[in-house]
Amino acid sequence: MNEIANKIKETRLGLKMSQSELSALSGVTKTTIYNIETGRQSCSTQCLLKLCNVLNLQLKITENEKVKSNNIHNEVH
Repeated sequence: MNEIANKIKETRLGLKMSQSELSALSGVTKTTIYNIETGRQSCSTQCLLKLCNVLNLQLKITENEKVKSNNIHNEVH
């Protein structure tokens, strides 16, 4: 999960978006976002989809069924 957590944080910071802003746009609490980004909490599929939607990230399932996150755009429209 660390790879995904790092990608979420990296993308959020690249967009100059605060955790509060991401929370407001995604419906995921600021505490949950903080806990995910710091590795204190794993992310449910529903939560992950909400965050990726706002951050414009695409999820891909690899052959060994681990979820990976790939940035498809560097800006939110």
